[in-house]
Amino acid sequence: MTHIIRPIEIQDLPQAYGLLNDLVRHENIGNPLKLTLEHMEQELFAPNADWDGLVAAKDTEIIGICFYSFANTSRPMNSTPLIYIDDLYVHPKYRRQNIAKNLLKEITKIARQSHISRIELWCVKTNSHGQNFYQKIGAKKLEHIDVFRLNVDK
Repeated sequence: MTHIIRPIEIQDLPQAYGLLNDLVRHENIGNPLKLTLEHMEQELFAPNADWDGLVAAKDTEIIGICFYSFANTSRPMNSTPLIYIDDLYVHPKYRRQNIAKNLLKEITKIARQSHISRIELWCVKTNSHGQNFYQKIGAKKLEHIDVFRLNVDK
């Protein structure tokens, strides 16, 4: 099967949004998707957008997504900012065809072009397939950190 990896375009949003909904169901952590399609468009394409995305496309079908941000966490302990992968998902029908690996290869190219030496992502603890995939491609699980969230009332 032939697919291409490319930056997300505005016409990809409905299909990409559908894949994000599939991802939320797949992770089964009880949180519905709070992002609306309209907000997704703003986050990716507005003048002050700070979110980026890649898609894997087969003809006109979007079969995989990778959304990422540039971040500056743990900067005192590292020499560069990082690329943080928010979401990486491939439609189940197209798995085991190197699509996720190809999306990550493209992220690696972006990191090199931006002189960034770190790519980080979070993986739900119950997602053993995701954890196995990341370890298989050489990603290291960070043992020295737990993530905490402090919610701020609006």
